Amino acid sequence: MNLFHYHAKSKAKLEIQFLNEEGTGDGPTLEFYALIANELQQHSLGLWWNHDDYEHHQTIYVRKLEGLFPIPYLQTDEKLDNICNYFSLMGIYFAKCLLDKYLIDMPLSIAFLKLLCMKGKDDNNHDSILDLNDLIDIEPSRGKFFQGLYQLIDKRNKILNDTKKSNEEKKFLCSQLKIENEQHEPVDLEHLW
Repeated sequence: MNLFHYHAKSKAKLEIQFLNEEGTGDGPTLEFYALIANELQQHSLGLWWNHDDYEHHQTIYVRKLEGLFPIPYLQTDEKLDNICNYFSLMGIYFAKCLLDKYLIDMPLSIAFLKLLCMKGKDDNNHDSILDLNDLIDIEPSRGKFFQGLYQLIDKRNKILNDTKKSNEEKKFLCSQLKIENEQHEPVDLEHLW
């Protein structure tokens, strides 16, 4: 962190040499950038959203096919300052990689990139940046659940707007609407709790 903050304003190329190792230049520097990218993906840092891969303890790193998306924290969370420091470091790190023309393996999600690219355009309106498809990518089980709810609402609205049906028929048909749970079993809305 100190190294990147110290060199943040410098446009000079950063060149790394490891202790007790010969050689400088692109090889060791690229390895340094790769090591940082890897370390920034650790579960223990609490930076990245992960659904269940950590619970299976297959790796100490967050590895997601959908890419990395930040964990949302409450403004009052005691870890927030530390988390913000890591993201600040990441911003300097990405900028330095771009300036020095190094490619790094930091698979950010499309949803996160959308947020990063759209942040300055309209700081007051974040609602239109991400949509349900982004939620499905970030958190598949929750996203698909909300997708099912939206489909259920559409079905309910079609029933309620059908002028050929009586109020009793509409009420009965609405009471028959179900949503699938994670085991793909149909569940009544009142049983979701």
